[in-house]
Amino acid sequence: MLKAIWPNVVSAVSFIGIIVGAMTTGASYYLGLTGVVGVAVAITGAVLNGRDFSRSVKVFGNQKPELRKHKIAEYMHNLIAGSGSIAIFTRDMSWATPAIKGELREKAASKHLTIIMQRPTDLSRDLEAAGADVFYYGALLHDEAMVSRFTLIDAGSHSAELAIGQTKEGVHTIHRYSKASDHALGLAKDMLTLLKPALASNASVPSSSPKSRE
Repeated sequence: MLKAIWPNVVSAVSFIGIIVGAMTTGASYYLGLTGVVGVAVAITGAVLNGRDFSRSVKVFGNQKPELRKHKIAEYMHNLIAGSGSIAIFTRDMSWATPAIKGELREKAASKHLTIIMQRPTDLSRDLEAAGADVFYYGALLHDEAMVSRFTLIDAGSHSAELAIGQTKEGVHTIHRYSKASDHALGLAKDMLTLLKPALASNASVPSSSPKSRE
């Protein structure tokens, strides 16, 4: 985070130098006032940059596994609840807590939920019955799981956002991309656009049980 706000911190220090110089040399009151305003602007910019940085990357680490799992679920629940339409690329939705399932059912009922997953589960059938668009890719990939797992928020709007989770060495990180120029966001939107009609035309799904959960 320090790296993200460092340019603004440097600017603030520079303006403080101007103020000190004005006070010690008897420069005009207005120069000192300009310095104060400059410091306020620089600090505000630093805070906003820090907020953008914390929004784009959320790290869950240095916690007991159960607490970390709870924090991740809480974060995803708030992400889903605060969105319009969502599209979820997942293996089997096993990460969905009761609270998340409730939010998903509401999205399904309002036709704002799309799920692309390996094969049907009790939850996916429940969400389909509630109104969700659910597509299964198992038959196309010979029952292999896709590597890509992510959540697209408001994919069809100018405020589209992508959330990708990754766990490494006990630390879970959720990266969020919201700029139209972000390649990851563009690729995820393209995957959704291409896979929906392809999977809709190939509705056969293997009946084997899941080999592992994600």
